[in-house]
Amino acid sequence: MRTNGKWRIAALTALSATLLMGNSVSYAAESNAPAGTVVENRPDVAKIENQYVGYIDEERGTVYYNVSGHDGDIYWSAVVERKPDGSLSRWGEGFTWVSKGTPKDAPNVWIPYNVDMEFQPSYYDWTEDTVHEGPNFILSPNRKWAFIEQSYYLTVGDKRYVYWMRNVETGEIVEWNESYGNARAAWTADDRIILKRYSEKDRQNEIVTYDPASGKWERILLGTLYAYDIKSNLMVYVHNEPSRQEMVYDLGTKKSRPLVDDTERGRLFAWSPPGYEQQPKLDANLDVWKLPVHPVAVVRDTLHTVHVDGKEIAVPYVFNRDGAQWIPMRELAQKLHWQVKLESAKDRAAAPRYRYTIQVGSRQIELTSDNSRIMNDHVFMTQAQLKTLGYSDIIITSNR
Repeated sequence: MRTNGKWRIAALTALSATLLMGNSVSYAAESNAPAGTVVENRPDVAKIENQYVGYIDEERGTVYYNVSGHDGDIYWSAVVERKPDGSLSRWGEGFTWVSKGTPKDAPNVWIPYNVDMEFQPSYYDWTEDTVHEGPNFILSPNRKWAFIEQSYYLTVGDKRYVYWMRNVETGEIVEWNESYGNARAAWTADDRIILKRYSEKDRQNEIVTYDPASGKWERILLGTLYAYDIKSNLMVYVHNEPSRQEMVYDLGTKKSRPLVDDTERGRLFAWSPPGYEQQPKLDANLDVWKLPVHPVAVVRDTLHTVHVDGKEIAVPYVFNRDGAQWIPMRELAQKLHWQVKLESAKDRAAAPRYRYTIQVGSRQIELTSDNSRIMNDHVFMTQAQLKTLGYSDIIITSNR
């Protein structure tokens, strides 16, 4: 928070990345900010120093620029949109960039108050002109499945990447893979996911595919995946040896060859869709804060409803892992009027990293890093833990 008023927090979050890294905050810090509250980031003069195209709405022809600069020693950033008729406007304070990285269906949006939420995901739905706080799933080519990469800290300094699969028809979310690093997962043309993982048997990286319809894994080869291009059905990889020569593998012909040149590398490693860099630049002397404001609504996704002894509680999402359903705690605590306490660092000493004590009448449970998970500004607990608190009739339904 800036003391000079250039940055003003309109909504403070509670369960922050500091907790994820082992520091203490109170339970009240778990975010209760209403949807739509953002960080105000208004400079006195907003002349553009840096800009790039983050997203192009192909249907409407609107171009979205991410722009930034300095007002004295204060850094500012904003989203500016240019309509097909050339008119300019900016999104309201608090939105700092929008980015359509291949192969996302909807562009990601960065909202500064989400910094303390381990990069709480948000995305822009242009059909509703609305930013959604929730996971930005990547749809399969046949649009029957969708996956997303998430991350959390198992212990201090031990960051894990987890991959969720959503059945579009049923709404069920299953955690199907976990890794120590980014698996570079991507959809293939035949509705499988290609990714890299570590083979315990061979003690080296392998490149595999996963079929969500059958649950089957298939090895392509031993090596490390660098990139996959769905249009050409080609992947770039290296063998697990010191030279690390970049190779290209055709998933159709199942043949490999050396990468040709920098032109081919640029095409296969394309960060943004074609045409983004060819868009005209905004005037560097444009005073961004004098542009008309395009108000963009912010809503929070609730993909599931938890039914607990006759009460309905909408939650952001529930995911399945190893046969157990993991449920966000905050919404349950608020609706069911739990007494929840987070022990301070001095009370819990070195271990565990956190301990939530939940009291319901005479019943009590403790949530620690051994039996729960902190991710995306949420503490997740299981149905079995709910039953320990005395609840018996627990049903989870999908909202879409």
